[in-house]
Amino acid sequence: MSNLGSKRELAAWLEDGRFQGKFARMLARYWEKFSRPVRPLALPAGAVVVGIGGSTLGGGGKTPVVKQLARELHARGRSVAVVASSYGAPPPSAVRVLAHHHVERVGDEGLELCRSLPGIPVYVGQSREKAVHLAARAAGIVLVDSLLQTAPERLSLSVLVVDGDRPWGSGACPPAGDLRARRDRLLRATDALLVEGSLQAVEDVALPPRRWAFRRSLVAVELPDGRVAPLSALEGKRLGLLTTVARPARVREKLLALGVHVTEWRAGADHSPIKERRAFAERPGVDLWLSTAKCRERIGQVFENIPVWVIVERVELPGELLDLVSEKGAVARNWQHAVESAPCFRDR
Repeated sequence: MSNLGSKRELAAWLEDGRFQGKFARMLARYWEKFSRPVRPLALPAGAVVVGIGGSTLGGGGKTPVVKQLARELHARGRSVAVVASSYGAPPPSAVRVLAHHHVERVGDEGLELCRSLPGIPVYVGQSREKAVHLAARAAGIVLVDSLLQTAPERLSLSVLVVDGDRPWGSGACPPAGDLRARRDRLLRATDALLVEGSLQAVEDVALPPRRWAFRRSLVAVELPDGRVAPLSALEGKRLGLLTTVARPARVREKLLALGVHVTEWRAGADHSPIKERRAFAERPGVDLWLSTAKCRERIGQVFENIPVWVIVERVELPGELLDLVSEKGAVARNWQHAVESAPCFRDR
């Protein structure tokens, strides 16, 4: 098995909780004992820093929530910046992501957020603290993807995003499952719980008191030339699916629920590329590939000489969350800069 296949298989086993031996349970207890959802980070003065974290190792919907929250705050006239994760990339200590940056330099999440959030600065960095401070120089509200809570000072708001069907994944920490930390520690670090679908899945937890449901749905497709077409444009076409996300099966399930069937599916490891097949004889019998916006950053607009169409997702956030963050931003210190800048590096 290739290294890529090993990573993909390991992720599936963690998600399903297949490691149930004595040694796996012992390591899981060790993970539970020492894992902490609170990260040491000195917060910038005067900025509202909002952390968006997840309960499981990827695939919980954090990044779509960050993207939509940034859009709606920007539409309300709030000054907002985003700090993204740079999985699989070695960025500088802190840098603003620009559209011409290479995915191997800043990561797929940062690049995808940059392209989909025009007018909103996006930052990445090897040092999360430096990236947050750099973002705070550009905006009064800083949204941090994949950060739940900080110490010694708590975030302005900590939001835990969970799946309405399996909010705690397989229910155990690695290697027995995919839970990031013990459930009670995650909840104590959280100010607001954001559940995809229904709140019924979290009725058994007392904390936090703030909890809202949100919705995600597939609504259209984006062509390589940037045009957006309805899902009906897929009718009569032989479709393939390319994924490089942590929960690829969920993408396929959502397509099937809409009556969209794929004849071939290739799933790479999370944040990893998919290699094209060399021989033309091995080319799939598909007219076009479907993929997510984040996967497209690794795959490209054409794969094996076949166009890649991006699935357009709509995220509907609760108004209470938007009002809460917007009100915090209204009282934040108003930063005034003649020129917004970031450190210069060779790739800029």
